[in-house]
Amino acid sequence: MLTNIDVVNGDITRIRSDALVAAINSKGQWLGGIDDAIKHASGTMFHRQALAAMPLHDGQTIFAPEQGNANGHTGLFDAVLFVVDDLQRPIDELVTLALKAAVTHELLAITIPAIRTGAQAGVYEPRKAALTGLANAVNKFVLEDASLDKITLVAPSNEGDRILLRSLCVTPY
Repeated sequence: MLTNIDVVNGDITRIRSDALVAAINSKGQWLGGIDDAIKHASGTMFHRQALAAMPLHDGQTIFAPEQGNANGHTGLFDAVLFVVDDLQRPIDELVTLALKAAVTHELLAITIPAIRTGAQAGVYEPRKAALTGLANAVNKFVLEDASLDKITLVAPSNEGDRILLRSLCVTPY
């Protein structure tokens, strides 16, 4: 079975998936558009689960599923897969860790934002290198393990980011 890779624009919380991937830091501070979108759609339900895993360390993944009666949860996702990013590793390593965690938790569809292209753009690597690392990790993963049905990459910043990701992905649509 082939994994469908899609590159889209839009609100990451309005894309149907088993889980969203979100980068967080080991201090338990969440800054940026993805975390704001998650909190807007779901409150702090998912973030509280990440805090419960403290202390966090770079490269750690935390699976935070929807809990009980998720009153007020308006997102089209069932969980958040946090990957701890203290800007010590290349983006492809972090994305690979998130993809492996998705398989471990038997997810079939995940949504990954263009990590390190917003507030963290240029801190570890230039924007184009971050997008290339993201695409390279996804490509390598789907060639080695096709257990995910769908990986949606979200690049809301600009059309140029989406064009680059589509051109780099193994099976762009």
